[in-house]
Amino acid sequence: MGAIDKIQGKSDQDGLRKAAEIGILVYPGAQASAVAGLTDLFVVANRMSAERGGPCARELRTSHWRVEGNRNQLKRVFDTHKHLAKHGPLVALILPPSLNTEPYGNASIGRETRRELQTCRPSC
Repeated sequence: MGAIDKIQGKSDQDGLRKAAEIGILVYPGAQASAVAGLTDLFVVANRMSAERGGPCARELRTSHWRVEGNRNQLKRVFDTHKHLAKHGPLVALILPPSLNTEPYGNASIGRETRRELQTCRPSC
C-alpha cells in the first residue's frame, strides 16, 4: 500500500462519506441529452458506491455550471447534493458534446473564467 493509500484510508475512517465533485459545463449549443445522461450516470454510480461501499464509501457529487453575468463568471446552476453546504474544488469539469459549436470557441470569455476552467476551481 502506497503512502497516498495510507493517508486516504486513514481519512476515510471517520465514518463520513467524502464527496468528490464532478462539474458539467452547460454552454450554448451543448447537447441537453448529454448533460442529462452524464448526470444520470454519476447519480447511479453514487448510489452503487453507497450500496456496495458501506458508510465509508466515497460520494460522487454532480453539478452543472454556466458562464453568466457581465464578468463571465462560472456559476453553479444545479447540484445533486444541495443539502451539503460545503463545496470543495472540482475533481473534473466535463464539457459535453455539441453538434455544431465548440464550447466558447469563438466567444470572448473573461480571463478569470478562462483561468477557472483551466484549474477546475470555479467560484461559487
